[in-house]
Amino acid sequence: MRPATKSDLPQVVGLGITAYGGDAYSPHVLRQLLDVHGEGVLVLEGREEPDGPGTGDGAVGVAGAAGAAGVVGYVLVARSPRTRVSWVLDLVVDKRFQGLGFGRRLLSAAVRRAERDGVSALRVTAEPGNRAAVELCRSLDFVVESDDPDYFGPGERRLVLCRLGSRYPMR
Repeated sequence: MRPATKSDLPQVVGLGITAYGGDAYSPHVLRQLLDVHGEGVLVLEGREEPDGPGTGDGAVGVAGAAGAAGVVGYVLVARSPRTRVSWVLDLVVDKRFQGLGFGRRLLSAAVRRAERDGVSALRVTAEPGNRAAVELCRSLDFVVESDDPDYFGPGERRLVLCRLGSRYPMR
């Protein structure tokens, strides 16, 4: 895991489009978010290993070996200096790499950053039907703060989950 660079943006944009279609951040917005939030945009690189003898499973791991798959996930964290609250604005893991703990690594990095920055709370929104996202947040001590039926507009329901700052240090 590392801070994103300008050269990562095409892959980050592609992951967003795959995850959200027309609702993904545009390349222009992502470029400016990278400029404004710098270290708050983290990417996770992955690799695919050839099937081992008799495994047939196409094992997946973190960068550092041959068979690079490039950026397999990212998290975007924005801090409000006015309120001392940070928000996870986006967290995406390539569908081929979901269920392998990469989302947990990305969200854990966001939590560590928030703790390092001394924020009072870290918030994230999740679609209520996205059980994996909600359970991931809950497993890292986020609690449902509100349920907004029109968060992103009419019928765009989202849960707002919150993790308080240093009261609940990372386990």
